[in-house]
Amino acid sequence: MTVYIHFSELPNEMTLAEVEAGLADCLDDSGYVSWSTLDKNIGRIDLELKDEDDNTNPKYAQLTAKAYLQSIHFAKDTKVEIGGMEINLYA
Repeated sequence: MTVYIHFSELPNEMTLAEVEAGLADCLDDSGYVSWSTLDKNIGRIDLELKDEDDNTNPKYAQLTAKAYLQSIHFAKDTKVEIGGMEINLYA
């Protein structure tokens, strides 16, 4: 399962590499960052989450990533896209 994080800016003067590292740490073995970009205030991070067949429920990884992004104060217009449906980060 792929989760897309759409954002307009990085929080607290962090670099994209620092955000990726933080996501990798919090996801541990339940997923990983597969791609990311930030160009002219349009950013995206793609997370690959393990399938339920791997005995890891992707919902837990999704919630973990969302909690991490909130904890580092990502912009309020950040959206998390799952299965083609966008959800506000702070909803």
